[in-house]
Amino acid sequence: FAAAEKSWLQTQEKDGGWDYGSATKTRTEHSYGTMTAGGASSLAICKHYLKKEYKKDPAIAKACEWLAANLSVTTHPKFDWKTPGHGWFHYWLYALERAGILCEREKLGTHDWYQEGARQLVEAQGKDGAWDGDRDKLTNTCFAILFLRKAVKPLKPVETEGGKGK
Repeated sequence: FAAAEKSWLQTQEKDGGWDYGSATKTRTEHSYGTMTAGGASSLAICKHYLKKEYKKDPAIAKACEWLAANLSVTTHPKFDWKTPGHGWFHYWLYALERAGILCEREKLGTHDWYQEGARQLVEAQGKDGAWDGDRDKLTNTCFAILFLRKAVKPLKPVETEGGKGK
């Protein structure tokens, strides 16, 4: 967890987000939704298991600020890959759900991320119960259901040597 935490902290962009380029040091991209949500979530997990305070951690707070400033429930924020079909919109919503739950944020800035995302998904659901979009229906539907169910559970207290949770 310490090595993963160090890597996430070293690759966080100045704007608070992450991209795939920051992980490979190519810097060919820019911060965008899924990587920033993934970075914030991963840092929360690492810090939690390292028994470090993560709820008010500056790096996580900066990532959450990026998410708040760029949050959209209709597009994948800042995702601009030119190849058609690579928007990963429903995966973005699932990543947003993970970040909201694991970073313990009911709101990101002024956004009630869950209410906004749930409203969008319910309105976009097809008559057959599935979700169309940039991936196949099965993949989109799985990510939509994971978001709507709040499938990620909050981090639980970690047992310490004294037997008490943190």
